[in-house]
Amino acid sequence: MIFPFVEVDDGVDYKEILHFVSESYGISLKEIILHNRDKKADHARQVAMYLLFEDLCYSSVQIGRFLDKRDHTSILHGCKKIKEELKKNPKLRGEIESIKSKYTKVNKVAY
Repeated sequence: MIFPFVEVDDGVDYKEILHFVSESYGISLKEIILHNRDKKADHARQVAMYLLFEDLCYSSVQIGRFLDKRDHTSILHGCKKIKEELKKNPKLRGEIESIKSKYTKVNKVAY
């Protein structure tokens, strides 16, 4: 099983975030999860890490488990990289806001 079941209180779980990120970047869910060194997949994976860590408050250890047993330090590095890039890249801010709006809509419709 790729995903152990975990859900956060707001009704959005990590699988939905990974789905929205993969859909937004036009890559498969498998490319985000598995150890793939493709630059596009790496970027999408780091965005997913950032959203899971910052928005859904998953721990770096949990996120590592979701992403094919990655080390928690890799998760923290990916989050830090996106956080730094957000300061200087308005395009990335727009991409992340677009992804957030997708799971915010899903959450509002569900309740």
